[in-house]
Amino acid sequence: LLRANKKLQQENDLFQAHLSRLQELPLEDDSHAKSRKRKVRERLTLNIDECLDIASSEFETLQKEVERTRQNSEKLVDTLKAVLEETDIRIADLKKDAYEF
Repeated sequence: LLRANKKLQQENDLFQAHLSRLQELPLEDDSHAKSRKRKVRERLTLNIDECLDIASSEFETLQKEVERTRQNSEKLVDTLKAVLEETDIRIADLKKDAYEF
């Protein structure tokens, strides 16, 4: 029973994330939106294909987000490496100046 509840909770979380992403998209014209709302009210469960489409969509979205984050992290690491290298050079120059003084 706990496994079934956990699975349903995961499906609900996935569907909630999908809905929130859809709400961020530009809205359709009112006639399509109204007919969609009627269809949703008539049928409150999702079939397997719809679940698969939603899961695939969320997976692709998360993969893109992970890739963007990875690229940003790599840029940040490169920047930090450059700063460290510059700092090492400045420290070496300061040590040299202090020795010569």
